Amino acid sequence: MAKKVFISYRREDTAPAAGRVYDRLSRLLSKRNVFFDVSTISGGENFESRIVSGIERSDAALAFIVVGVRTRGRGAHLRT
Repeated sequence: MAKKVFISYRREDTAPAAGRVYDRLSRLLSKRNVFFDVSTISGGENFESRIVSGIERSDAALAFIVVGVRTRGRGAHLRT
């Protein structure tokens, strides 16, 4: 049975790297086993509920994090 992977990233900073990882994992595991928001969520779907569902159904998660970025509240990002 193939493992399911959830990819988490910030579009402003890590989208290119996360996209390359998605491409490679999709070839190894198949696209249906890799959750990547822009490829998995269709227009008109409830974004938040699809994210939660994707996390709950995954066996592993990859988080792309940029050093020096802190979040204060929803959507507010600070560089340190």
